[in-house]
Parts: sequence; C-alpha cells; structure tokens
Amino acid sequence: MESEDFDWNDYFGQEMNDVMPKISPIDEESGELKIGNKFEYSDSIYFKFLDEGYELCFSKVPDSGAAVLAHVTLYNSGIETFSQYKGKLPHNITWKGTDAIPMNNTAIIRRFGDTYVKGGGTVNVFLNYPELGVGFTFLNRSWHDNENPLIHITVCRPAKLKRAPKCCICLEEAKDLTCPNCPTVRYCSETCKKNFEAVHICDF
Repeated sequence: MESEDFDWNDYFGQEMNDVMPKISPIDEESGELKIGNKFEYSDSIYFKFLDEGYELCFSKVPDSGAAVLAHVTLYNSGIETFSQYKGKLPHNITWKGTDAIPMNNTAIIRRFGDTYVKGGGTVNVFLNYPELGVGFTFLNRSWHDNENPLIHITVCRPAKLKRAPKCCICLEEAKDLTCPNCPTVRYCSETCKKNFEAVHICDF
C-alpha cells in the first residue's frame, strides 16, 4: 500500500476472498498476511488494521454469500487507536499539508470547492465528493471552525453523476466553465469562477 503505483480503485467491487490477499498487510516476523480486527454486520463486513492505519469495508451481496470491497477508510494518527496511514493519499493530499496550507477543512474546500454531500453540528464535519470517490472527515463538529484538522479519508469507486454538475461555489447548476487544471471544479457563472480562482488550490 506504500507503493507509488498502488491505487485502491483497482480493487473496488472485487470479492472479499479474492482481494484480501492483495490488500492485507504482511506480518514482518511471520511473513503471513494479517487478518486484522473483523466486525460483521447484517449487510457488511469490516476489517480494521490499526497498526497500518486503514479499515476495509465489504458490502454483502444479497442471496449470494459473497461480499465485495465497497470503501476504504485511511486514518490520521491517534484516531480511534489507529496509527497514521503511511501510503499514498488520493489527489496528492498529505496529512499535514504545508506551512502555508495546513491540511484542514478550509484547504479541502479551496482544492475541490463546496459539495452538496456534507454534514456537521451533531457529527464531525465531513465533506464528501461522490463523483471523485473521496470523502473527508474532520476532528470537530463546528462549521465555524475554519482550521478543523483532517482525521480520516474515505475512498470508494467514483459515482456516476445522475444530475447536472453543480457550481463549486454556490451549488447551483454549473455551466461549461471549469478550472483548466481541475475539470471537476465547475462554475455557474464568471462571477463564481472569479471568486473561487482567488483562493483555489489546483494541487497540494
């Protein structure tokens, strides 16, 4: 998982028994695959690898007895007893960011824009981008915290849009205006485009 060529997207939708040998960590002493902490529910099976900093979620396929990889959660250090995930993070994200751009909720919005799939207040603030196949969860619940640290990233298969793309500023229906370097960053007007370009980060 620490290889630069490793990509979780290569494994989504694969059956659990087939994919576990490919994505489970290896015990350095025995040379055998680690099983992780297993939790099974009516519709899903989870494997937590605390030392490696990630959790696998398999969705059960009805009436088949099979389960396929649905999503992976990558953890920052000290979260729910997980160690920090050391592999490559999606979209060139790093856990700390830089001195100029610490990795928090503000940095994520500056990179990807606003999203219609988000929450906070009663739960930790989260920002999900289904068409990118990635979601971000932050330490605190308050929307007023503009320096809310990133605690984990959920990666899944990108969703196909079933609606018109939304503007990354106002979430109105987007027109044919995009960032030339970020085709998923879309705008509804020249005004929104100009406003977002003033703060937009094309890459970390």
